[in-house]
Amino acid sequence: MKPRDVFRIIVATVGLLGFGYGALYLLDGLLYSLGLFQLQHSQPGYYAARGVITMIVGILFMKGIPPFVDLAFPPDEPPPSDKGEEDTKHDA
Repeated sequence: MKPRDVFRIIVATVGLLGFGYGALYLLDGLLYSLGLFQLQHSQPGYYAARGVITMIVGILFMKGIPPFVDLAFPPDEPPPSDKGEEDTKHDA
C-alpha cells in the first residue's frame, strides 16, 4: 500500500469515529426528549443538532469530500486544464 492509501484510510476512520460520536449525541437528545433522564441547564435540541452536524461531518470525511489526502499527498499528474495550456505553448 502506498502512503496516500494509508492516509486515506486514516481519514475515513476519523470520519467513522465522528459519525459514531454524532450518533451518540443524537441518541442522547432523543432519550432526553423522551424524559428518560434529566439534565440541568440543557435542551434536547442542542444534543440533536450537535449529533446531526457531527454525523454529517463524519460522512463527509468518510466520502473524502474535504481533500485532505490531496493536500497531504498531491496528485502525480497536473489537472487537465494545465495540460491543455502546456500543449498550446509547445505548439506555438
